[in-house]
Amino acid sequence: MSTALATEALARRFGGLVAVDEVTLRLRAGERAALIGPNGAGKTTLVNLLTGTIAPSSGRIFLEGRDVTALPAHRRARAGLVRTFQIRQLFDPLTPLEAVMLALLAARGRSLAPFRRLRREEALLEEARAVLRSVGLEGLRGEPTRTLPYGAQRLLELALALAGRPKVLLLDEPAAGVLREESREILQTIARLPRSVTVLLIEHDMDLVFRFAERILVMVQGRILADGSPREVAGDPRVRAAYLGGSIDVGG
Repeated sequence: MSTALATEALARRFGGLVAVDEVTLRLRAGERAALIGPNGAGKTTLVNLLTGTIAPSSGRIFLEGRDVTALPAHRRARAGLVRTFQIRQLFDPLTPLEAVMLALLAARGRSLAPFRRLRREEALLEEARAVLRSVGLEGLRGEPTRTLPYGAQRLLELALALAGRPKVLLLDEPAAGVLREESREILQTIARLPRSVTVLLIEHDMDLVFRFAERILVMVQGRILADGSPREVAGDPRVRAAYLGGSIDVGG
């Protein structure tokens, strides 16, 4: 199976603090993986390195075999390396339809035209509606974003990421702050994504992680401590000692 995303001895130091310590990993195309670890383990720093928000101190990053280490964040996004954020980032005055249309334009490198002109572009409108339909939001397409329930706002954030036509999608706690029932809906939406999209989920909710992931990477003190199936990770005594604790029901 081909490699969607890989790193080679990736490191980031902040003065004397080593936040990411020579991490080498490989995500296979179409994989559903999760990255877990205690607070301060380096998970968000690793995602920031992958997406180009911060530069590595050393090491390299590859997207589908292409070295993207030197590419800025917007060029990585256009190449297919897309992320969502732990903290909601939306344009509240816009409707979901308007926001997704803008995201589609940005992904194509097109200039932003006034909405009265955009609304005459039938192909763009239909594509935006299809994206919203894929996350269950087409019925709310004309509502102001600020009035949407919080769970719907998180789904809209996922829709904006999908509008970027990702090859690799990095999801930083996509269900943070939502009710349990809403988190299940978000998880089910992510699980329905086509296998043309490789997914790496960064999450603290172990119930979500073990129901979603085919593979789990455990990060502790800037390093990958364990990497395997949910059952392998749950049974790893190093993981229990460092993070999970107790027994974990992984099902099946």
